[in-house]
Amino acid sequence: MVSGRVADQVAEFLLRDLRLGTGAFAASLDADTGGIEGATYRWTPRQLVEVLGQRDGAAAAELFALPAAGDAGTPTGRATEDTSRPTGHDGDDLASEVLRLPTDPDDPRWFDSVRHRLVAARDRRRQPGRDDIVVLRSNGLAITALAEAGAAADRPAWVAAAAAAADYLRAVHLVDGDWFRSSRDGRVGPGRAVLADLGDLAGGLLALYQATGEVRWLHEGNGVIDYAVRHFADDGDAPSGGSGRVAAGFFDTTGDAAGLILRPRDPTDGAAPSGLSAITHALLTAAALTGNAGYRALAEAAVSSVAVLLQRFPRSAGWHLAAAEALRAGPLQIAVAGEPGPARDELARIARRHAPAGSVIDVGRPDEPGRELLAHRPEIGGAPAAYVCRGFVCDRPVTGAEALLDLLR
Repeated sequence: MVSGRVADQVAEFLLRDLRLGTGAFAASLDADTGGIEGATYRWTPRQLVEVLGQRDGAAAAELFALPAAGDAGTPTGRATEDTSRPTGHDGDDLASEVLRLPTDPDDPRWFDSVRHRLVAARDRRRQPGRDDIVVLRSNGLAITALAEAGAAADRPAWVAAAAAAADYLRAVHLVDGDWFRSSRDGRVGPGRAVLADLGDLAGGLLALYQATGEVRWLHEGNGVIDYAVRHFADDGDAPSGGSGRVAAGFFDTTGDAAGLILRPRDPTDGAAPSGLSAITHALLTAAALTGNAGYRALAEAAVSSVAVLLQRFPRSAGWHLAAAEALRAGPLQIAVAGEPGPARDELARIARRHAPAGSVIDVGRPDEPGRELLAHRPEIGGAPAAYVCRGFVCDRPVTGAEALLDLLR
């Protein structure tokens, strides 16, 4: 599948190029190398031929949508020398030397061979600089991606990498009860965490819990949410409704942040979620996993606080709309309850691979302490069972993989 290949390559990049020795992930790579934009990653048709040979090089140039070039023919026999140098000389050359993939390759094995040979040649080039600052928010997003993808694709190494990053953040970025936004070489910077940092971190920790079943990640995620509620929630004039503390949304910074005339609150989503939508999704997930009605009430109030944004500028509210859909639908909850073993593992594999986006999944023993989603969910006929629920309404529990697939479809 194309999506599986792309996920694999993204994870490979994260672990190869951005993971630090501490287990956390660096903020970014430079856009240029030696003053030339994208130089490390640019290829001419001739260079492809020099590395791959005439036949594979020409086929790769066509696959990567490089324009035809008069010098793409005979290899020079100097592959190491030529391919170790930056390719372009100025910005005008960039478009003609960027590899694209407008169609998926017909032969995955051939394509994998091509990629590995090109990566080996690229590694001999001068590399871009790396910003080794560890940012709480981007690491939270990376933890979520690796935990979810690792669970879905049965790649335990990805889940382990997510856990290592989370351990680093917990050990370094939490100082005397306060979360800090960035660190370098194991030392935190002066800036306190903002709402986006905490929302994405909480989401990552809850994703780790769902991928591993380790209750410590559930407690850690809930702890980050509680910290965000204490320091960022806007009590406003929102009624509690008898269900505990309900906020009229959240601010982006703490109330005691230095130098602020007015506390900012920007709820607009971009490629990454805003701080508000990130904490909303974390609240929804935690509510489904724990049964905490206060978390759900906070999520509902947060979505209500951006009702005008949803109606007038939906393109800037994609993550909020996903949260609103999850609120309306439940969200979908899948509990796989049973003793450890192949039967439970198979149900868990089906759930993690085929559940729709936004689902909440818990796998463990029935009535395991501290795991609300598994409460009152017994085995059926002595076999592990999967319970698929939307809100408080559950389908009949199933014990077979095909039956679970039918429910998830």
